[in-house]
Amino acid sequence: MKRSTQYPIGLLLFLCANIAVAGGSLSAEVDQIVERYRSRGLLDGVSVAITEGESVRHLRGYGSCGGQPVAADTGLLLGSASKPLTAFRALQMLQTGRLALDAPVASYLPDSRGQPVGTMTIRQLLTHTSGYTRKQGHAIPDLVGGALYALAPGKPGAFAYSNFNYVVLGLVLEAVEGSPFAEQMQRHIFEPLAMSATSADAAASASLCSKRMWFGLPFETTEQVARKALVPAGFIRSTAQDMARWLIAVEAGPDAHPAVPTDIDALMGESRYGFGWSYGSYAGEPIAWHNGSTATYASSVVRLPKRDVGIVVLANTPPGLLQNPVDALARDLIERVVTGDAQPAAGWPWERALLFTVLGALLLSAFRTLRLALQPRSRRAPTKRWQRAVVTLAAVGLLTAFTIGWPLPAGSLWALRPDLLLALLAGCALSLMRQWLRPLLRARTARAE
Repeated sequence: MKRSTQYPIGLLLFLCANIAVAGGSLSAEVDQIVERYRSRGLLDGVSVAITEGESVRHLRGYGSCGGQPVAADTGLLLGSASKPLTAFRALQMLQTGRLALDAPVASYLPDSRGQPVGTMTIRQLLTHTSGYTRKQGHAIPDLVGGALYALAPGKPGAFAYSNFNYVVLGLVLEAVEGSPFAEQMQRHIFEPLAMSATSADAAASASLCSKRMWFGLPFETTEQVARKALVPAGFIRSTAQDMARWLIAVEAGPDAHPAVPTDIDALMGESRYGFGWSYGSYAGEPIAWHNGSTATYASSVVRLPKRDVGIVVLANTPPGLLQNPVDALARDLIERVVTGDAQPAAGWPWERALLFTVLGALLLSAFRTLRLALQPRSRRAPTKRWQRAVVTLAAVGLLTAFTIGWPLPAGSLWALRPDLLLALLAGCALSLMRQWLRPLLRARTARAE
């Protein structure tokens, strides 16, 4: 983040007027990279912004949803890329002395006194070092009042990414400001930075068009999961255009705009995560980023502080379990900015091919099960008891292992990937049916004779 001694006129004009895009050559190369992903079915509707200093080098939307083109001002959910915005608001309060980094949560939320949450500090929430886990972070909608404060963490002090931290941070911000999270974000960030299409109101996502993945194919849906408690952690709505405005303000620094808090990068020191950003390096250059996803969206927001460059990628489809095209596209754009290489690394949608293979295997198994039920007795080979026992144990073991190994609450699998859950259940059910149907049919035929 670069400081300056006066308000840059270009920044103020940018925040008050429409975006003027510079750099036609870069835009053409970005178009080529994005279309490579879209032509291979890795992405559908996507919007991209690239900023440099006080200028927007690229700003464009691709694809469509609900019969309308996806544009740079199309509203999409940020997912966990909402966290940098929430941290931005917390840093504003830290700068004015209304929050203290090492103060316990109980100082701001009296009801949490004597509870595990009350002992956490604001710093621990901002840096994911409170000890709360990813799974606990996704159980928030089931916790209310005292149950939320009583939830015990794992090992405080160690890094463990969790939505729980930013949910509690949102409650702290509401208590300190004395107003709802959505209202103060609007008043202190979105309005001052002319982010007119951005909202932290959970109801704002109800009208968004998105696409849910079924076995690797996108299908349009308007069904949104509005989780008010999770808005600070992952349900802020924005656009590529608004996020470009915000990134320009962040890179310009606090001397450039009164809404921008203390220099985030200087505050971070040597930490690898904190205050809404992950920190690392790319080709020897420092980089800060945060990605995000919901059941129907994906995002990636990147900063290259040395170059004053920002990159935004927002998509109306979620990432896969094995492939994340939004993150891959963001890496390609970073590569273009840092090295000048415009060759996209977009691979083939092999996860979709794998899902089609699984679906084909399920259909074949269903067909063989049906044929087994209809074929004559003479063609039915007897099934040994140990075979039935092995298949039964394998099916039950697979379901159990998946439930335990899934890093989120078991119920979240239906919300995030219902196709995979149905495939898992159908596969186990068909395997059991094939093993147990055969002896039942033999016994029935024997009785009939």
